[in-house]
Amino acid sequence: RQLGAIDSRLREAFPSKKDIPFGGVSMLLFGDICQLPPVKDTPLYSAGYLLSKSSLFKQGFIAFRSIKHCILLEENKRAPDPEFSAFLNRLRIGTQTSADFVLFKQRALENFDSSTRDRYNQSVLLTGLNEEVKQENLRRLNNLPSQTLNIEAKDSGKGGFENKENNRSLQKLLALKVGARVMLIQNINIECGLTNGSIGTVLGFSFDDGEQIPIAWVLFDGYRGPSFWKDYPDAVPIKSLEVSFYHRGSTCSRRQLPLVLCFSMSIHKAQGMSIEPFDIARKRRFAFGFRKH
Repeated sequence: RQLGAIDSRLREAFPSKKDIPFGGVSMLLFGDICQLPPVKDTPLYSAGYLLSKSSLFKQGFIAFRSIKHCILLEENKRAPDPEFSAFLNRLRIGTQTSADFVLFKQRALENFDSSTRDRYNQSVLLTGLNEEVKQENLRRLNNLPSQTLNIEAKDSGKGGFENKENNRSLQKLLALKVGARVMLIQNINIECGLTNGSIGTVLGFSFDDGEQIPIAWVLFDGYRGPSFWKDYPDAVPIKSLEVSFYHRGSTCSRRQLPLVLCFSMSIHKAQGMSIEPFDIARKRRFAFGFRKH
């Protein structure tokens, strides 16, 4: 449906070429069909369009089939271990061998020393359902010994705040503690590595005069910017930000810290990210490509 919507909109934008796929615009599509299928949509390679009642679905499939030139990349440039890379390639298409099974068992957590086990026990848990993410985040937050700070957003306007496209994922109520793992959900400073998806640990809080929303001091993994706090040279002050949107003819806004808890995240959110270490929940899987994504 998404590709069908793109095709339809480009034909509208270029009416002189409305009879040509994508309105005559050159398209580059890239990806990996062995990764997760699209959420609430159907993969481009599916023949389900024959049974679908959606005109956009059929249009997207036809537009996809109009692309005739395909380039297949066969060499993995980011895997320094050819043997392990070959193992993953076999795993992703279901052709693993008995030797692969032996290699996989060697990676069982009980085979590592205590420091490595502790590191993985505290790693990000990747799971498939948002409700599971929420439960795991709250469980591990409650296990921290420090006091919870409940930070309520400052909303202005008459509605529309439940829509993530409006509020840019800024939470109505954000519960944090010292020691909590958090993720940045807005780009703050790209050059310093403070981008949407950056993960770090909360070290403390402070307040500016007259501000109800605190500043969160966060030690981000891989931060490479200036120092702000002498006691923790690499800690970054994360201040609240405000987003505005229109809802039913009026201007609304929300101010909140651009952070979410990140002891756990969905497998869809993690797709394409570099996370080390991590653990994958092994129950209630509902899509192909869940473990090899």
